[in-house]
Amino acid sequence: MSFGAKGKTTIFSLPRPDYEEIKRHLEELGADMVISDIDLETSSNDLEKKIIEKFGSLPILGLNCVGGSNALGLAKLLQNNGLLLTYGAMAKRPITLPASLLIFKNITFKGFWLSSLDKAADEPNARSQRIVSEISKWIKMGTFKLDFTTHPMDSWQHAIDTAIKSSFTKSKQILLLSPERD
Repeated sequence: MSFGAKGKTTIFSLPRPDYEEIKRHLEELGADMVISDIDLETSSNDLEKKIIEKFGSLPILGLNCVGGSNALGLAKLLQNNGLLLTYGAMAKRPITLPASLLIFKNITFKGFWLSSLDKAADEPNARSQRIVSEISKWIKMGTFKLDFTTHPMDSWQHAIDTAIKSSFTKSKQILLLSPERD
């Protein structure tokens, strides 16, 4: 879940034992501010002040991929006339809206389903192919960094064990189907 304030990136992170390490990692990747889930739900006034201090204003756009109470906390931090765009529901919980956000802050809530755009397009996979192509360029240029570890196919068990040892790992595990080439 994130929102942008004047082109800045803010990321909300779920509570976990290695929160500080993950926070540092996200900041290294370019996040301007990382806010814990707990802070999002408990200290709205203090959090508003921190956000305004950091960015000069509250954001006008919130991007919600979690749902539930997280989305509500995010919506409360938007400027008047802001937009909360939901594109996922990882919490599998409904977003319960207080009337005050609709009446007094005039927050707009919208849903977005990328797959429906591809289905409606003349060339259904063209957009996805362009996105993958652009991201690939960023990776090659070093603009977009990925944290991953490769494993030969005969080490598949080690790769799987590494991937599942924690439900949250920074590094993705990739099995190589053929030997690496220079």
